[in-house]
Amino acid sequence: MLNNSFNPKRNILDFEMFKSRKKATENKLLLIKQKHNNIILFKDSKLLEEVELSNKIHNIKQSVQRINKLIEELRQISDKPNK
Repeated sequence: MLNNSFNPKRNILDFEMFKSRKKATENKLLLIKQKHNNIILFKDSKLLEEVELSNKIHNIKQSVQRINKLIEELRQISDKPNK
């Protein structure tokens, strides 16, 4: 361990790795913030995948509701007598 502290190249490499990991984490959190408009901290990638899957399911349900609403509007239009 003491040898590492006396090796400036090793310290620079360790610091660069730390910065790159920190930047990757910041980018992931920024992406999550953009998706959800709030900051959520994830420590487990499985949790992130579950949230993304849950969001996709929610989006599909909303799309189905919109489609059903459009179908109902079309039925109402088609049921009106022609003039």
